[in-house]
Amino acid sequence: MDFIMPSYSTNGKFFMNIIRRIFQRRGNNKPNPNFKEPKEMLAVKEVKQLRKLNQLKPVTYHFIIGSSTFLLKNEPLEEMLRERAQFFKREGKPITFWLVKAPEFLNSNQLSGIQDKLLKAGLSNVELTAIVSVDQSFITWLKLRLQNVAQGSFIALNGDILSPLASKVSAQ
Repeated sequence: MDFIMPSYSTNGKFFMNIIRRIFQRRGNNKPNPNFKEPKEMLAVKEVKQLRKLNQLKPVTYHFIIGSSTFLLKNEPLEEMLRERAQFFKREGKPITFWLVKAPEFLNSNQLSGIQDKLLKAGLSNVELTAIVSVDQSFITWLKLRLQNVAQGSFIALNGDILSPLASKVSAQ
């Protein structure tokens, strides 16, 4: 891990003097010309992560959800998602949809309406699968193709949904 040395009130001069003394002891009075004067104490990777966290903004995710049996066995969902992934690859676009088995976002207070719909449909005790995307038109298109699913949306990184793609099923 690359570290940047601290700069207290001395503005890093204290550490620069130590580095110069080390070079002088070795008989080399000139420090490495590629050496950059340190400015901060945190590791470079930590600084980048903190910057990313501060820049994260709430994102609206759209989804359809249905029973795993219906979506994965009865419908040609695999074929639809594969064709969509190939289209994105041809267009040079990133894939903006994900298949999530037993999604954790259903426990959110934002989705009480969807929870009620699933309860009325008798799907509260069934393993559910969701297709999640940031592209609302793709989810609407899927809803029209797959009629026995519920459609909804939620805002992540704001409130009680911190990980929009988290699953209750552990990876095997």
